[in-house]
Parts: sequence; C-alpha cells; structure tokens
Amino acid sequence: MAWMNINAKETISQNMQIEGDLDSNQISNLPKITSLLLPDEYELLPNTSELFELEFAFCEYKFLTKKEIIHRGAFFKSVDGIPTNHYLICSNSSPFIWQGCSEITRAYFKEGNFSTGYATHGLSPYRRKFHPQLIKGLLNILNVQLGETVLDPMCGSGITNVGVNIVGVD
Repeated sequence: MAWMNINAKETISQNMQIEGDLDSNQISNLPKITSLLLPDEYELLPNTSELFELEFAFCEYKFLTKKEIIHRGAFFKSVDGIPTNHYLICSNSSPFIWQGCSEITRAYFKEGNFSTGYATHGLSPYRRKFHPQLIKGLLNILNVQLGETVLDPMCGSGITNVGVNIVGVD
C-alpha cells in the first residue's frame, strides 16, 4: 500500500511527540505505535498487533466516519467511548460454539475471539481460511455500501458471506 505510506508518515509526524533527549535504553518510554497512528478517542480491539491489522485499522480511520467505524469497523473496540458493533458481537460469543471441541481448538478461538472466533467463524478451526477481519476491512476500504452486492464464487467456508451479512451488504 504505497499510497498509505505517505499518509501514515504525515499522521505520524503530526501525532509524534517524543522528547529529543530520551535515553535510547529506555524502551519503556517510547510511545505505542497506535498513539502515533490514531487519536486517543479511537481504541483498538485487544490483541490487534499484527502489522496488517494496524494498516487496516489506519485505513478504516482514514476512509470511514466515526459513525461508520462504530457500525461496521473491524479493528476498533470503541470510538469516543462508544463500543463498536464488532466489539459487541465478539464480546457476546456463546460458549456453546466451542462445546465438544478439544482444548486446543477452544484456546485457538478464545484467543482470537475478536479476529477469528466470532459469529460462525468459530465453528471450524481450518487455519487456511480467510481471516474474517480481513474481509470486513477490505469491504470498508473498498467502500462497499448497503444495497450493493458482493459475489464470492468460490465460497469456501463462507467467511465472505458472513462478513458481508454482518455489515449489512447483500
């Protein structure tokens, strides 16, 4: 995403407030990367730490309004203290989803509750399927709107179908 590098550098230089006399051995004094990319009123989901997740979160921040992020964002816990729909959906996962699964499978989905273990995504531990948050992020970045149609001719495990349904797209 070469176009994003320019915007990210602008945002980082605008948000960065690092003292010039910091001791290089004091890593604990360095700001978190999210504080350089996003204003304080945007809180990312727990465990959002992969580079692609941070890039997608930054794109959602740049391309969507606060109201759109609250309604359909994939990487934010809250905006202005208002919990996002994605956070609410993920926080209310039923333990019945993992009933009868091995401890390893349960741990996999519980650890990835906000990325892979919500909605019906937790029913199958197949690790080569699309990352559900990736689909939501792509829909947001591509500006797919209500009433538009998304076609997934391969379908696979239905990750795209569930993702478009959650954000209200056909």
